[in-house]
Amino acid sequence: MELKEISVNTSEQLRYWLIELLAWWEGHVNASDLAREFKITRQSASKSINQYLSHRTKK
Repeated sequence: MELKEISVNTSEQLRYWLIELLAWWEGHVNASDLAREFKITRQSASKSINQYLSHRTKK
């Protein structure tokens, strides 16, 4: 999986990287895992996942 070139900051890039890693390694991603790793709220993690999915589906 390769992200299209989009304008995101470094923390978003790291979150997107972990989302891809978890999806590849575990076969799924959830907001709790992302929240725990980055010490953010589940709501913020869920928002990051949704943003990632939005960027992945735009062509």
